[in-house]
Amino acid sequence: MWFWPNGEALKRAGIHEQNDYKPGEVELKNGRMTGILSENAADQVKSSIPLPSRREQVMLLKWAQANCSAAGLTGVADAGLDFPVVSLMDSLQQQGLLKMRLYIMLNPNVEIL
Repeated sequence: MWFWPNGEALKRAGIHEQNDYKPGEVELKNGRMTGILSENAADQVKSSIPLPSRREQVMLLKWAQANCSAAGLTGVADAGLDFPVVSLMDSLQQQGLLKMRLYIMLNPNVEIL
């Protein structure tokens, strides 16, 4: 899995050129980070980003739906969402608030086993 965080996310996660990562976890070009991360470095950034509240998630999903619709997209696919996100999307569809077609695959983790 590859991850492309911006400079602020790298700073908040404490990732910089001097960190000791395994080869390939932080891509360097001429000794400088390109912003492409994998494995432990990507997990470090993800864990440093606060999760949006449920209200924010609803707002973001509605915003994403409006942007997709404006671009002519009627459905999306995602291979790897966590169960709480899928559950939220399902409840929004049940309420008629999220109307686009979704092809979603769950992340394999303990929540779904």
